[in-house]
Amino acid sequence: MRVFEMISWYDLVIAPFYLLLIFFLARAIQKRNIDTQPIYRFYTKALFFKVIGGICVCLIYTNYYYGGDTTNFFSDAILLNKVLFRDPGGYFYLMTHSVDEIDYTLYDANIGYPIYVRDSSAYFIVKLTSVFVFFGFRSYIVATVLMAWVSFFGVWKLYRVFADSFPSLSSQFAVGVFFMPSVFFWGSGILKDTVTFSAIGYFVSSFNALFISRKKISSNILIMLFVSNIMLIIRPYLLIGLLPGCFLWIIMAYSERVTGTMKKALVIPVFVGMIVGLGYLMLFLLQESLGQYSADNLVYKAVETQKDLKADYYQGNTFDIGEYEPTLSGILKKAPIAIFTCIFRPALNEANNIVMLVSALENTFILLLTLRTLIRIRIVGVFKYFLRHSLLTYSLIFTFFFAFSVGFSTSNFGSLVRYKIPIIPFFVCSLYIIDYLHKLDKQNAVQKIKQFTPIGAKI
Repeated sequence: MRVFEMISWYDLVIAPFYLLLIFFLARAIQKRNIDTQPIYRFYTKALFFKVIGGICVCLIYTNYYYGGDTTNFFSDAILLNKVLFRDPGGYFYLMTHSVDEIDYTLYDANIGYPIYVRDSSAYFIVKLTSVFVFFGFRSYIVATVLMAWVSFFGVWKLYRVFADSFPSLSSQFAVGVFFMPSVFFWGSGILKDTVTFSAIGYFVSSFNALFISRKKISSNILIMLFVSNIMLIIRPYLLIGLLPGCFLWIIMAYSERVTGTMKKALVIPVFVGMIVGLGYLMLFLLQESLGQYSADNLVYKAVETQKDLKADYYQGNTFDIGEYEPTLSGILKKAPIAIFTCIFRPALNEANNIVMLVSALENTFILLLTLRTLIRIRIVGVFKYFLRHSLLTYSLIFTFFFAFSVGFSTSNFGSLVRYKIPIIPFFVCSLYIIDYLHKLDKQNAVQKIKQFTPIGAKI
């Protein structure tokens, strides 16, 4: 199927029915919950931002880029659906086996041949997309809308983690999680980023429920294992980025529950040792699954990736953080510029197309929000608030660790704006939390002054 044929009158006829169905279901969910949970006032609006983002991906890739990952995923999913109608057993065989195991004789000249025949992560997205293609009657737009809808539940869970911890910041968190352009655009189409971002939402939500709230232990363990496996298949480094903050999150949450100085001095070091030991054990067990993203290979892969992304065929859509040696000290020297680059670039003067311009405007907003926060807390206040709340600590660790990883291993703006979308909600929400804690401290200081000020005296 040629790219310009993917959207036709058929999509324009069938898509509105699905949009109306999703709208009515969303309104029903919002109406059922809004009285007891006011955060549901954002539910329908947030969902439709995501759906519209997915439709925009369809339009951009068919009318501007003229093809790419999302159109290729859809095309291969169409072929899988053809296999389903000709040989249901063959379809389920393809769905349940990896690319190294499947029998490609199930494809032929009548059905067509897939593009992603040796890429396990891409083929996983193809298999997932084939389900949406089936229920969307092979409509590109409808399949995208369905993927955006299903993936929204993971994003909503991430939002709830923040909103339940700081209810008074629910509006600000909605901006960070739902309404940032890169997040609802790149995180809504038939793309790897849509699936992994939703998986992150499920992971963080289940982790919070399991270790912090201690609710529904069995179901949350199963969810964490399931979405962790998805991340290992698609983008293993995401799981690496999530784990360091998780361990500290547990330590901080547990230390808050331990009372008594002597008890803390005895118990917490033992608990920290157990967590560190568990972390090393998990990384050891994951070495084979991480493959090229394992500790032994990650540094060299970063150097190779950077060299590749500087090639001429990217037509100047690149950036350079400078050369570095493939050693720990060589990489750490580049940490500040790598983190800054990932979070705040491309800048307005670096945007050379409409997609980069939108990202640049978004980055400008994030930069201004960061500067405002740093000025208010006088920069050094970051250290004061960093360990103030376990969720804030986790968010900042994930942001900087992941930004560091992406920043030094990516040299193409097109890739950067997609890879960085998990960072944006965590970082923006962290800035709002810091600002809130600072205002809270000022209010408490004023109250203390009033308490000890004689009646009638001026403050």
